[in-house]
Amino acid sequence: MDKIPFSIREGFAELPKVPYQGLNEDIRMGLYNVVYSEFLNGDSTRYCIMNNHIVNEPLTSFAKKIWSDFFNLPLDQWNQFLPEFISKIKNLMIGDNHYHFAVTLELIEYILDNYEPIHEDSEEFEKKINDVLKKNNSIYRIINQQFVKLSQEEEVKEVSKASNSPLETVNIHLKKAMRLMSQQNPDYTNSVEESIKSVESICEKIAEDPNATLGKALKIIEKKRKIELPTPLKSAFDKLYGWTSADQGIRHAFSEVPKEEVDIEEARFMLVSCSAFVNYLIDESIKSGIKLED
Repeated sequence: MDKIPFSIREGFAELPKVPYQGLNEDIRMGLYNVVYSEFLNGDSTRYCIMNNHIVNEPLTSFAKKIWSDFFNLPLDQWNQFLPEFISKIKNLMIGDNHYHFAVTLELIEYILDNYEPIHEDSEEFEKKINDVLKKNNSIYRIINQQFVKLSQEEEVKEVSKASNSPLETVNIHLKKAMRLMSQQNPDYTNSVEESIKSVESICEKIAEDPNATLGKALKIIEKKRKIELPTPLKSAFDKLYGWTSADQGIRHAFSEVPKEEVDIEEARFMLVSCSAFVNYLIDESIKSGIKLED
């Protein structure tokens, strides 16, 4: 458990208040320091530098992409002088006229997705980013190389565990649900549907019936696979599935629901709830000796 600072425990200071949308100065500074130490000054980067100039791959090609994609500068003005490149990154993240906070998060995602040395070993980088966000009470966390809005640390753990399950089909649905919820123009309706599909996928796998609806699969899991589902839990997911289903089969209702009627709170609730249920079913399957794999 994280230790609360003395000044806050004794009432001399308050916990920092972070707006629901955005990044405060402490978060921006912390994120920049991680990017600087792990990317701009990391071990892999040092081999790409000579006399303060970017001269070797993979940094050369990647730096050019950032130059054009994030700074919107012409490539014929590309400057290999490292201090200038660092200065532009710094201004983007923490400068007096810094960019919108979303661009800072997009830059970090871009580094994780495209800079090979970090992409191949992203776990430590993500941990350091999340440490900054957690320390400063941010609602954002990075999971599987993308930022999502989650308000409680337990939610982060559930979603992270479920989206790295032994079943790639489950992982794909949950990662898509996160992406739809967090993209520039969020699609909460389809995010909810992807979350439900993750539960359907694991239930179909456990039930050994790829065509089973969720309701049918849950019955098979209890009767044939001998996994006893607590009545309140089963009832809750029957109702959640009913919320997204017109006929208790594959969803049709969402095609008739205006996108604005499904909001972020509902999408986040479904993401976390479905992730928790996926984790529960995985744990119960292991106890029952059921092997799960695609």
